[in-house]
Formats: sequence, structure tokens, C-alpha cells
Amino acid sequence: ALLLVPDARGDTWDLIRGGYGPDVRFLDRALEHVFARHAVDADRVVLAGFSDGASYALSLGIGNGDLFT
Repeated sequence: ALLLVPDARGDTWDLIRGGYGPDVRFLDRALEHVFARHAVDADRVVLAGFSDGASYALSLGIGNGDLFT
């Protein structure tokens, strides 16, 4: 099992402040880093979060259904 635990680039996730921005770019780079170094089963990638992070995880999951099944 691999666990990637990113944090927001600011005091909360950028979507809460009105749109996607540096947080998405950071998450994209973090996922690319993990995928390049580990054998990741794409059928077992999940998102989770708490509070604002849960809202962010849900919106990213819906918007990226090709990765997060």
C-alpha cells in the first residue's frame, strides 16, 4: 500500500477560494512522482479527505473519473 498525504498550498484548498489552481498542479506533480517510482494499480487509486479536504477530494474524483474509479 502507498499513502500520499498532501496538504494545501495555502491555508485551505484552492477550490474553496473560488477555483482550481496551485493545489491541483501540486497534486498532479505528486501523483506523477509516485507513479514514476512505484508500480501503481490504477484500479485501486482512491481519494479521501476531511472537511475542506473531503470536498476537494470529491470534486477532484468526479472531475477525474478516468483515474479515480
